[in-house]
Amino acid sequence: MPKSREYWRKRFEILASAQAQIGAEYFEELSRQYAQASAAVQADIEKWYARFAVNNDITMQEARKLLTSDELEELKWNVMEYIKYGRENDVTKQWMKQLENASAKWHISRLEAIKLQIQHHAEVLYGRENEDFKKIMAHVYEEGYYHTAYEITKGYNLGYSLMKLDTDKIEKVLTKPWAADGSNFSDRIWRHKTQLVSELHNGLTQSIIRGKNPYEVTQDIAKRFNVSRKQAGRLVMTESAFIASSSTYDSLKELGVEQYEIDATLDKSTSEICRAMDKKVFPMSQFEIGVTAPPFHPWCRTDVLPYFDDEFELGSKRIARGDDDKTYYVPADMNYNDWYKQYVGVKTDSEGLRSLLGSSNMSVSEIDKLKSFDDLKRYLKDNYNAKVDEDVLSLNFESVRQMTKEFEEVMLEFDWSRSSFTGLNKFDLGYASFSPGGELCFNPQFSTVFNKITLTSGYHEAGHLLELALIKKTYPYMDIDGIKNKLISSEMAEDIVNKAFSRIRSNKSILELRKEISNQATKNYSETLAEAIRDYKLNGYSGATLTVQIIKVLKEIK
Repeated sequence: MPKSREYWRKRFEILASAQAQIGAEYFEELSRQYAQASAAVQADIEKWYARFAVNNDITMQEARKLLTSDELEELKWNVMEYIKYGRENDVTKQWMKQLENASAKWHISRLEAIKLQIQHHAEVLYGRENEDFKKIMAHVYEEGYYHTAYEITKGYNLGYSLMKLDTDKIEKVLTKPWAADGSNFSDRIWRHKTQLVSELHNGLTQSIIRGKNPYEVTQDIAKRFNVSRKQAGRLVMTESAFIASSSTYDSLKELGVEQYEIDATLDKSTSEICRAMDKKVFPMSQFEIGVTAPPFHPWCRTDVLPYFDDEFELGSKRIARGDDDKTYYVPADMNYNDWYKQYVGVKTDSEGLRSLLGSSNMSVSEIDKLKSFDDLKRYLKDNYNAKVDEDVLSLNFESVRQMTKEFEEVMLEFDWSRSSFTGLNKFDLGYASFSPGGELCFNPQFSTVFNKITLTSGYHEAGHLLELALIKKTYPYMDIDGIKNKLISSEMAEDIVNKAFSRIRSNKSILELRKEISNQATKNYSETLAEAIRDYKLNGYSGATLTVQIIKVLKEIK
């Protein structure tokens, strides 16, 4: 029996969320890199002022003085280190040429020297961004391509044998210029670098002319890096959306799907074009990103769904058949890893999107019926004696409701944890977080509008609730500081994970089994427990091997 539109919408909404999450997690790492580069530049500026300024002031005349022979020798040592780094890493040929020219100079001013140091930090930052960005986008494409095929074949209960993606195909997608200016992501990264270097150089010159002190100069630098960081975030999320859309198209086309549908996230932040395109159906031949397919604009949250009319049949020519000419069928409980091994090739680990897909069991809970924050406040007060902080009321209700619903699903299954839940609050960390005081906390950056990227975060945070509840059961009189220390040490979560591991007969190490849950599960044992809960709620007992045993250990607790 053909699946309903709502089935496909929910499955592909989770897929889109998972793909967007890859980009968002990378942006978190990229933000740290920008902060490190900014701090390095500020430190160099402070040293420069300390060496050449008088009473924290330096004139343009002083700045343009040539370096002494000792100062020049010191700079050349730095330049040689820069050249060595450039030969071993991804920097532009143009920058390498500039460094080689600088190493041969005998007359360099103080201002030229500091500008050289500033530019090197920028070159390193953007060179690394260009290299990492390419790897991340390749991952988004590959995972999106295979997961789309998994969802379609599972929805139709039919198996396909897919050709494994080759690097040339992925490379063509990544380097394809799709923006209005005809540039690809690499072009835009290097353009952003040139812009930042120019602003830093000009800003320093102007600061010297205006007589700004070192503190004011470093504050200006921090602001410029922050602007560039936000610019990078926009590029990451928009490019992720383009790659995700491309992977969906290529996979649907390979499977013989003939039509697709636009699925927009509708709320007060939805753009006019996305509202207008929502639910429109197009033939695959008309798929054109930015025109008939998302992304339609930067930060676009619109997705693509497969569209099947009553007469559609999944292309029989590509249905997998055995030597006996019988059609293979995909079992309803087949998880992604098993599907991949059977129809694509050997999958060495379970990183990426696998942990966000699996079960289609999306039931309607009591929380789904709530229509406002007032309803939610009453519900949590009556059922859990939990409070909703006033700051939460400024967030998007749908985001709060969805995450709270996921969180409650875990509480209801592990009833012994519910007394440790104290309410909802707001905190700027991750997509969401869980406090030692028992509060589920929402990050305004991701919850001011309904953001698909936060889907399944409630399951993860509920894993931290279970850890807190176990600490309170074991140490009923422990104060909040003691609880914090226990959470930091992860010792309670470690006990659960080790107990689960002891029940597994495998040649794999505990680290390898944790990685099968997700990469995040390898950070510490608290994250292992939280990610196992997310894996279980999405995949049930078809989840990772360690997940299944962790759940069995938790279910033995009364």
